[in-house]
Amino acid sequence: MVNGVSLFSNVGIGETYFEEYGLNICGANEIIEKRAKFYRHLYPDSNMICGDITKKEIFDKLIDIYQRNNCDFLISTPPCQGMSQAGKMDKDDPRNSLIIQTINFIKETRPSNVIIEN
Repeated sequence: MVNGVSLFSNVGIGETYFEEYGLNICGANEIIEKRAKFYRHLYPDSNMICGDITKKEIFDKLIDIYQRNNCDFLISTPPCQGMSQAGKMDKDDPRNSLIIQTINFIKETRPSNVIIEN
């Protein structure tokens, strides 16, 4: 198995078939408790960290999970509602800057593989 971390995980739809292909999500992050709870139900072996990834404490927990589990990949699905044509296209939507958390995570962990989808 190759270990990784999932950011902006929602309920985990993005990693539905990962296990079948030898990919293991060791840690995940979602800000909304209801979604995080469902993620835990679907992936009980993954360490779901519920909270705001822009907070240092949450970000650092995810870095720690990545490093302790010798992870080698990252999946990140930051929200796009603020910039999407299907959304409000609001340049001031604070969700637009969440991609920075993904970039900072990559800089700190240097994964071999990254999947970013928004």
